[in-house]
Amino acid sequence: MSVRWFPVVVAFFVFVTAAAGCGSADDSNKLDDLGRWWLDLSTDDILASDTMRIDDAATGSDSNIADVATPKDDGPPCEPKCDGLACGDDDGCGKPCIVDTGCKGNPPCSTGVCDQSGVCAVLPTDADCDDDDPCTVGDHCAQGKCKSGAEFPDCDDDNDCTNDSCDPASGCYSVPNSLPCDDEDPCTDGDLCVDGGCTAGGPNLCDDANPCTDDWCEADVGCHNDPLAPGYPCDDNNSCTAGDSCSGGQCLGGQVMNCDDFNSCTTDICNPVQGCIYQQKEQGATCDDMNACTINDFCDQGLCKAGAPKDCDDLVDCTADSCGPGGICKHTPLTGDFYCDDGEPCTDPDFCEDGACMSGPPVPGCE
Repeated sequence: MSVRWFPVVVAFFVFVTAAAGCGSADDSNKLDDLGRWWLDLSTDDILASDTMRIDDAATGSDSNIADVATPKDDGPPCEPKCDGLACGDDDGCGKPCIVDTGCKGNPPCSTGVCDQSGVCAVLPTDADCDDDDPCTVGDHCAQGKCKSGAEFPDCDDDNDCTNDSCDPASGCYSVPNSLPCDDEDPCTDGDLCVDGGCTAGGPNLCDDANPCTDDWCEADVGCHNDPLAPGYPCDDNNSCTAGDSCSGGQCLGGQVMNCDDFNSCTTDICNPVQGCIYQQKEQGATCDDMNACTINDFCDQGLCKAGAPKDCDDLVDCTADSCGPGGICKHTPLTGDFYCDDGEPCTDPDFCEDGACMSGPPVPGCE
């Protein structure tokens, strides 16, 4: 078949060339159109319809050669092959391979893709990621890079005897502390952390600060506070009561405290916390020194000083005047060598007898 086409093609080009040299401008345009038609025409299109005209041209027939196209046999169509090739490599047909191979991204925050020009591009993604820092949580992709989250990991090891933290190089870690703790035994008190474990303290006294309860601890149960028997002595923490006693598990105050110090130069009061308080009266205040035989007693620096003695003088020369218990004046009769004056100028010396003044002997020459 190719042998038969060759002289036809030569004759065709000769014909077209000659026609182009002799024709007008319009004819030239028509020849151009003809040439484009020939180039666009495939071999299969002309084999069936123009075989006879091609044969006639070879034998010198008068067939219209200008209407016959002689296609070139280029073989089968080119099939692109991009297996094993990277983005932009020649696909074997003069075009770039459109494959993502060779396009590097930053997974999972970006993907390498090959565009229609065979050039690698980076496509950011919105995804979770890991910034390789164990002390951040909630890392996420942003603008093609992995951004650290704002949260921190839960490093709590549920052990009250360790301090828990995070190291960017190694992650969560725990360090023993020496803080108070609870060994979960209700009958121990003051438990303390030692070497990362809770060590039992002393016994739990279960003291409820109530003097009218019996406080004790039962293993695996805990504290008991049982009321004491009624009448059991106690202290209601009120310094102004005395003889306090228990009743129904409560301490009841007894008698009110008597704070009288029998000093009339103090003001006596009772304070529930301090007890009896004795406040001095002002200097010179009237008081009672508890002696009825003194009068006008007065206060001096909180003490009662005696005033003047009580006047028991009965104006009788033959009685001894004194003040007795209760401030009662006593007049004791005198007898004997106690001299007095009977009011008579011509007797002397007068003398006392049984409290009465007796006339003495007459004075000589006295009238």
